[in-house]
Amino acid sequence: MGLKSLLRVGYLLLVVQGLLSVFLPKKALKFATAGWRVGFENVDELEPREWYVEMTKITGVGMLAAGLTGLLVTSAENAEKERSNIAAEAEAERDSETETDESDDEDDEDDDGGPVSIDIDNE
Repeated sequence: MGLKSLLRVGYLLLVVQGLLSVFLPKKALKFATAGWRVGFENVDELEPREWYVEMTKITGVGMLAAGLTGLLVTSAENAEKERSNIAAEAEAERDSETETDESDDEDDEDDDGGPVSIDIDNE
């Protein structure tokens, strides 16, 4: 798996986290704090303040925008790379055809276009 593929996976995860934060902010907070809540008692009783939930939604919009932008940019880079590869292959093919045509022309230069004579011995 190349670096570009990992980058796309990261952008996709950012989009998923952004969607979760925008539409289910309390679940996103619970998911984000799951690791450090393990060492505490009565954490189920904790409730985030309303401003923190709103901030989570706003942050989710930012994550969503950043993830989608990253996916679009990497897709555009991949498409551009593919187009340049196709153009390079087509140019290489044209060059090889030109070389073949030139070598055929060189063979034709040896032929003066005069009559062809064939010797047949009848023995």
